[in-house]
Amino acid sequence: MELVVVEGPDQGRSFALTAQSVIGRDPTATVHLTDEEVSRRHAIVSLGEGSMAVEDLGSFNGTHLDGGEIKGETPLRVGDRIRVGQTVLELREVAGADPENLKPTKTSLPKQP
Repeated sequence: MELVVVEGPDQGRSFALTAQSVIGRDPTATVHLTDEEVSRRHAIVSLGEGSMAVEDLGSFNGTHLDGGEIKGETPLRVGDRIRVGQTVLELREVAGADPENLKPTKTSLPKQP
């Protein structure tokens, strides 16, 4: 799975996702963005066996999924759009991936201090 920036300062960039991918301005973030409205550790995308989810990490501007602000852990599907700050990221499958193995189900995200 990957996130592709479809709007915002980093438009055109893509990021391969890991089991726990942090979205933010922090240089160590899996999805490192330059958008000044994005928090250092803004949100986390979790990929598990048969599941995908996104959760806001207490960001100032919130995290939006397909137009609505999310509260807590929220399931994801291929094609969903995540907005953080001025940046819109689209969840896409990488060539050869089996979308049937990625049905949205509840996952357990690590708690942040």
